[in-house]
Amino acid sequence: MIFGEVIGLEIINNRYRIVRCIKQNRVVSSYVVNDIIKNYDTVQLNILNSEYIQKELIEFYIKEFISLTNLECENIISVYDFALVNTIDNKKLNDKVYFYTNEYIQENSSILDIVRDMGTYTLLDLFIEICQSINYLHLKGVVYSDIDLSNIIASNVLYNNKKCVKFKDIATVELEKQGFWKDKSRQNYFKAPEILEGEKCSVHSDIYSLGILLFIIYIKSKDYNFDFLEESKEPNEWKLQEIFNDNKDFNINFKNIIKKMTHSDPSKRYENISELVMDINTYFHKQYVPYRKEEIEKLNFNLKMIGREEEIL
Repeated sequence: MIFGEVIGLEIINNRYRIVRCIKQNRVVSSYVVNDIIKNYDTVQLNILNSEYIQKELIEFYIKEFISLTNLECENIISVYDFALVNTIDNKKLNDKVYFYTNEYIQENSSILDIVRDMGTYTLLDLFIEICQSINYLHLKGVVYSDIDLSNIIASNVLYNNKKCVKFKDIATVELEKQGFWKDKSRQNYFKAPEILEGEKCSVHSDIYSLGILLFIIYIKSKDYNFDFLEESKEPNEWKLQEIFNDNKDFNINFKNIIKKMTHSDPSKRYENISELVMDINTYFHKQYVPYRKEEIEKLNFNLKMIGREEEIL
């Protein structure tokens, strides 16, 4: 099946009515669709091109997608369904073509766009929201492992009178690794040293990545003429201490927290995100909580851990 053939067609599996195409590449074709069965709710539908996707990814979806649908967090894009395309406009499809649906986020932008000139406490609020989301995954037994700017979406649509920040869903993160449109050197910028040396991702490595994220958004909020795209050409050029020293106005509390989060020795970082949040409270005299109670109450601790490392090569 050629992806372009979907353009101009209307209904997939007698359920999803195509509204418009979001993007097309050799790995995936993504569409805004209305779910006819669910009151015409707007979702994103992604048709996979198995010819260019490793079979391990399809096996991962088959094995783990139900577990992925059980991840219900305010700041993580939701996924809904993974299945075969059976019919297009009521015509049976003979080829084996997979698709999955996820939450559609409209009018999105970069987190760097919304933190510029952001005040200290507003920035803290935003970062805590991010930490609560990753902590939710950790409590589910899931390591996100791909915290970087490309996997964080800032929606321009206001939610509770503020812009909402969301992490891409794990299904999409893994899919995008199959393509070649991402700059891996900039992704490596967020990787903990032990990960670059071949060790498995962990809570500690997620905390390291969050520390790099905090460093970047703090500097952007102060507009220190820091150009991430320019500075990140070579990951080895990251010299946090030099930047701390060159910026005498760098908030000492942020500096201390970032230093501990990004320590080269994982055992000297925060043990978990709850410990990180408690330290933020101490430094800034706040009363943040490390998780959202309503999300934790929904946690099903009997769900098996999502095995991304073992399934996807």
